[in-house]
Amino acid sequence: MACFAEVGSRFRAAGGPYLYAREAFGRFAGIEIAWLDAVLVQVFAFGGFEAALIPVGEVKDPRRDVPFSLFTALIVTTLLYTLIQVVVMGVLAAPQRTDRPLTAAIALVNWLWARRRFAPPRAN
Repeated sequence: MACFAEVGSRFRAAGGPYLYAREAFGRFAGIEIAWLDAVLVQVFAFGGFEAALIPVGEVKDPRRDVPFSLFTALIVTTLLYTLIQVVVMGVLAAPQRTDRPLTAAIALVNWLWARRRFAPPRAN
């Protein structure tokens, strides 16, 4: 796996592992790798919800409150990720050309408060 990741990192365009798998093993293998990457990102993004179950012993009605809170957290997280994706795709013509698409979208729209928050630190 480490060798695969190393060779995939040699591609300059976005989607290094996908590009490597597509060139080495064909289009179908490239698509499988792209889906695997997307699933791993989603596992990371939505991970940690089981930590919300730790204080369940302190809740008055856990059968009612726990499912509501977990589904609310999942919905809010999904909406946030979707909103960020829609904004970046709507503002940038080619988001794959930048290493920081969210920062580039914010700079293009010129939201000053967001630029101060998300922009990388300037070199002195």
